[in-house]
Amino acid sequence: MAMRADELISVIRGRGETMGQIAQIAKKSERHVRDVSTGKIVPRNETELERNLGHRAKELIKLPWCSDALEQMIIIRELYREKKFIELEQTFEFSSRSMLVDIHKHDALTAIEPSQELWGKALIVFYYVFAMRNSNKKSQQSKYSTNDWSSIVSVLAKLLNAVPDQEQAWVTILRYKINQLRLADKWNSLSPSERTSADMQEWLEKTDMRKQLLAYNQMVPHVFEAPFAALAIASRFGERSDYPAILARLQAIDSRFMTFESIENIQYEYFDDDFADFRAWAKQELCTIPNGRAA
Repeated sequence: MAMRADELISVIRGRGETMGQIAQIAKKSERHVRDVSTGKIVPRNETELERNLGHRAKELIKLPWCSDALEQMIIIRELYREKKFIELEQTFEFSSRSMLVDIHKHDALTAIEPSQELWGKALIVFYYVFAMRNSNKKSQQSKYSTNDWSSIVSVLAKLLNAVPDQEQAWVTILRYKINQLRLADKWNSLSPSERTSADMQEWLEKTDMRKQLLAYNQMVPHVFEAPFAALAIASRFGERSDYPAILARLQAIDSRFMTFESIENIQYEYFDDDFADFRAWAKQELCTIPNGRAA
């Protein structure tokens, strides 16, 4: 399944499995599984854990891609984590190029017919092209264009929109994975002033981006990036009524957000001018709250 071990544990628990049952599936101790699920530890051999949990998830849920596609996704993610970009390219370049041709054809269609094959192709190419675009070799980074990436993301979005039950955990998680990358690409391509444009606001509302970020956070509450991105959007548009709820989510993850003084001392490259209005609000509000905890 196209998810990390902590995400898979959340999905499987949502289907009624206990931590003890998941530990048996994972072939790990229950404490180890709990620590993975809360982000306390990142497993050294996540591939084995992903494989065991992924196949169990597929037994519990009628996922729309086949087990063979799952295996390829696991291998691609393993090679990417280990930064084995040459081996990754040698193993998957030919098949991914061929699959990408099909993805472009489906992107050109107004509507697509979901199938196990199309789901598998879209997810495999998604992970492969993502890895190449983040390679440490410039020759690999330049192999796939922005148009290639946009087509892959577009087809996956169409496939997700065609899933009958949109409230399923795996849909929420996979939609977040796709849309956080869409948001990053769009956000980073704009100047600070353009990020508050009517076009950007319309796109955020159309994609319901903040709701999706926070839905993922509700399911995997230890992941920092989701509420952090939601706060960046709220701050850019000066939507102060949203700050307390989002801040409370961040405070549960990162103690640096507990007081105004600690917020002021955050040394994080992405905690930039997008957060200027939030900082101004924090200076006014958090200084009057004991320990700075958001309501």
